[in-house]
Amino acid sequence: MRKILLFFTLFCSLNLFSQIPDGQIAPDFNLEDINGEDHQLYDYLDDGYSVILDFSATWCGPCWNYHQTGILENIYGDFGPGGEDKVMVFMIEADPGTTQPCIYGPSGCSGGSIGDWTAGVDYPILNPEAGDAATVNGDFQINYYPTLYGVAPNGEIYEIGQASFNEWESWTAHSFQMHNTTFDVNEEDCTTSFIQTNQAGGEGTVEYEWSNGATTQNLYNIEPGFYSVTMTDDNNYEVVKGPIEIEYNNGADVELVDLANVSCANGSDGMIEVDASGGSEDFEYEWSTGDDTPMLMNVPAGDYEVVVTDIGTGCEYELEFELEEPEELEFEYEVFNPDCEDQALGSVEFFVEGGTWPMLYQFDDFESFDEYVTLEPGEYEPTIIDANGCEAYVPRFEIAETNSPTAMSQAIGSFSCVVDTVYVDASNSSSGPNITYNWYDPTDVFVGSGSQVQVDSAGLYTLSVYDATTGCETMSSVMVTEDFSVPTAVVSSSGNIDCNNVTSMISSQGSTADSSTVYTWTTADGVIESPINSPDIEVSAAGMYTLTIDNMYSGCSESASIMIESEDLPELELSGDTDFCDGSSTTLTVTQNPDETPTWVVNGVTVSNDFSIEIMESAEVEVYLTNDITGCEVSDVVQTTAFEAPQVDVSGDLMFCAGNMTTICLDNSSNHNISWEIDGVTFSGECVDLNTSSDITVMITNNTTGCQSSDSFVTQMVELPSIDLIDNPTILDCTNETSTLTYSTDMSISVEWVNENGEVLGINTELVVDQPGEYTAVATNIFGCTVMESVTVEANLDELPIADYAYMTAEYTFTFNDMTEGDVKSRLWDFGDGNTSTEANPVHTYANPGFYKVNLASTNDCGTTTHEEEVLATTPIQVTTASTDVSCFGANDASIQVGVGGGVPGYEYDWQGPGGANYTGTNLSNLGPGAYQIMITDAAGETVTNEVVITEPDAIEVNATVVNSQASVSEGSINLSIVGGTGTYEVTWDNGSTGTDLTGLPQGDYLATIVDGNGCTVEELYTVTGTTNVNEISIINSFNVSPNPAVDYLNVNVDLKVKAQLKISMVSLDGKLLKSYNTNSKTVSQTIDLSTIANGIYLVEVRSQDKVNIKKVVVAK
Repeated sequence: MRKILLFFTLFCSLNLFSQIPDGQIAPDFNLEDINGEDHQLYDYLDDGYSVILDFSATWCGPCWNYHQTGILENIYGDFGPGGEDKVMVFMIEADPGTTQPCIYGPSGCSGGSIGDWTAGVDYPILNPEAGDAATVNGDFQINYYPTLYGVAPNGEIYEIGQASFNEWESWTAHSFQMHNTTFDVNEEDCTTSFIQTNQAGGEGTVEYEWSNGATTQNLYNIEPGFYSVTMTDDNNYEVVKGPIEIEYNNGADVELVDLANVSCANGSDGMIEVDASGGSEDFEYEWSTGDDTPMLMNVPAGDYEVVVTDIGTGCEYELEFELEEPEELEFEYEVFNPDCEDQALGSVEFFVEGGTWPMLYQFDDFESFDEYVTLEPGEYEPTIIDANGCEAYVPRFEIAETNSPTAMSQAIGSFSCVVDTVYVDASNSSSGPNITYNWYDPTDVFVGSGSQVQVDSAGLYTLSVYDATTGCETMSSVMVTEDFSVPTAVVSSSGNIDCNNVTSMISSQGSTADSSTVYTWTTADGVIESPINSPDIEVSAAGMYTLTIDNMYSGCSESASIMIESEDLPELELSGDTDFCDGSSTTLTVTQNPDETPTWVVNGVTVSNDFSIEIMESAEVEVYLTNDITGCEVSDVVQTTAFEAPQVDVSGDLMFCAGNMTTICLDNSSNHNISWEIDGVTFSGECVDLNTSSDITVMITNNTTGCQSSDSFVTQMVELPSIDLIDNPTILDCTNETSTLTYSTDMSISVEWVNENGEVLGINTELVVDQPGEYTAVATNIFGCTVMESVTVEANLDELPIADYAYMTAEYTFTFNDMTEGDVKSRLWDFGDGNTSTEANPVHTYANPGFYKVNLASTNDCGTTTHEEEVLATTPIQVTTASTDVSCFGANDASIQVGVGGGVPGYEYDWQGPGGANYTGTNLSNLGPGAYQIMITDAAGETVTNEVVITEPDAIEVNATVVNSQASVSEGSINLSIVGGTGTYEVTWDNGSTGTDLTGLPQGDYLATIVDGNGCTVEELYTVTGTTNVNEISIINSFNVSPNPAVDYLNVNVDLKVKAQLKISMVSLDGKLLKSYNTNSKTVSQTIDLSTIANGIYLVEVRSQDKVNIKKVVVAK
């Protein structure tokens, strides 16, 4: 009971309307205040004000009590135009039954007033006339006094009621003001594009949810596109702003792709390549050399600048590079000649500075990487080539034969059937006035002196070369050879040539036959049919035939000859045509000779011995001509062809109906000619068109063979049938339900009745119909010719109802309205779910969603008509989602679950993830980061879309500060700084320690394992080193290896105080050499490929002479 009393104490009820729902758009008004000033609500909203509307009545006690608290006056003072200028307050006396004086108190008031409502009030009081008051009451659905609304700058209206000062401030001065939030969009900064939020209003903490999944107030380094943001404050009030367009991201990345220093001193093969991406993706390049491409090529050492301009944004990026070149390759060398006693080889030693190590020493016929090269006596002009291919040319020098002359002997020629003069030669031996040559035969008998001596027999000859200056002698031997091999030549034949053997085979069987022999056949009076170098030949004429066999090595040859004789054969000449047309014949004839007899064989059958024969078909014809004296016989064979006459195959109708046309065609190939004669007139072509009865003759000729065929026929035009319809059918109405149609004819015909749809209704003389429309009688005579006559049956159905309806739907509830035309005596609704109704405008609610066929049957005295439509009972599809984000950077372990309600069950789920990946179903797992859009389609084909954004933590990055320690003490330390990952970090060390800081460390390696709040793990190896000992390289400024641990590759970087030769090696802990590189530079950057290196701990060594620096590295794939 207390609650009811309190209600009537706080409100003066009017029981007129329900209040405007929260969040709806407020209606506008334009009212005059008590001072005569006009106020339009939307003008204030457009200026960014939040507006308080106090709908009160001057007689309302609760209104007066709340008015007297001064809360609205205080709000107006602090936040109105005289204060922070963001809230406007209006009192609206909205009772149409009160008069204007009631604002100032009871005096002169009609309708009642408690007191002076203007006392102590600075905000406008609107006291509209009765008509305006009634309108504004209706627009704002005022049901009781006071009704207090708050209106946001975007027009949204909320009933806040008799709230405290803090509540009004919270909503109107803070929450509603979020609609005035603005944004600064940066698309001119040449580093990045961003959206900065100029937050207005908001109660307490404002949370942000951007369309790209971000939750920060501002967006930085964003891609081109449209962005919107939802701002939510502590009142859970949401304001959506956007879309905000980012046309492009001006922040471009310009990086060095490749840099190749100049290979050789004073060279110009340096190369620098840069690449620009991001921004507008349209760039131009300007190098200090004037080049305008991303790659600068074939330039000398020096400093270079490039300005990369983003054409779309005008942003410029300047980079500087230095191309180095090796020092100029300089060398000295020392030559060492051999001595006489041990006949040792000479040598040369090179001393090289500059260039790029290692050096290659290239001679005419060999090359070496060693500085000390052993050489035979002689002149040399080598080239020194460094690792970059730079060359230095060594002046010609000689390794002198200090005491030992060169002895080189050779034989010029070999004794054979064609060579009887052979020499031994010493021209390749040492020469000069101090050199003497002496030659000795196989029995060591002196045969002569000099550089060249003639010998008279085969055998081993010895040369003595004597140097009179040094007294040194060198010996050399050479073998003089001989070859007097003579081949064997034998020939035989298969017999002489006669009438039975028109050729003869001559064979070389029994002759020498190997790779050293060459065969040659010759004849002066015969004919050789085979290649003349064949072992065996075929000959076709009498004559003498000779075979000569030559030995290619010895030059010796042998010949053999044979005589072949022959007898004469008769001569056969055949004449006559071999091609003719089928139905005719051809005559073949052979040359007549009284001493010869012909024999004709046709298709294998002997038919005649005459000199001529008649052939009447395609056949194989053989003729044999025999010499009656010698009995010799010759023959010939021909093929006769009787070409087939072309076929006359006519297509088309020879009988056709009057008024039509027939087309007569003769099947034709491209090689035929066709001639038509129609009623004495000649035509050509494959087809002819006729519209009268005609006499036709056609002839077809084969253009290749000349063979012809013809045929004659007659075409006949048939008269059409006749039919008369009775053209006065009965009109259909409620009295005459049928109409009878009939026809008359004087011909023998068949008739079909058809309707407008072409359906056959009958074949009798009479047809009874009960539907209006056009009916056609199709008459056909015995020749198939047809005519059609139609008659229209009309209907007077003005009194027959035409069923129709309309409906409105609200989810499962439908309101139907009968829209039937004409008089309706009764109706029946069938709602398709087993329920019916006879009401004119029934309201029906379906129990389940789905499609239903609703049928209305409307009936009067003339009959019943129906109207049926399919309706859909459904509610909006509701979607809920839940998701888990990626746990570790680079992982794919996120998941999404979706729940669906409403619509028509039987949902289909179509997901699209990052990179265009597609998914189905309500539960997705093993997902990576990115936006996942889902389209849900119900059984009715309705769709709804939603988006879930999966995030992933940043990669865990560890930076370390390492303080080294002197040997034999523990004063080193390692301090780790960790970012990325999720939550707190747990750090453990391989020495059992924990935490990010280690102190009191001796020299050594320390492996840290970092695990974040999600269990994501990284490992880092750090080395506490000491001061340089006597075995380390003293000229090293820095020596680093990275990454460590390594996976695919390892970078070794060494910076020296001066240029020096270094050897960089990777070895296993047991000392096995795995990789090795030689360098000669002040700054060294070497990449080691680890694809063949197994997991484990290894040593990277940098050596210079007998000094070495070492670092440990972990390979962890």
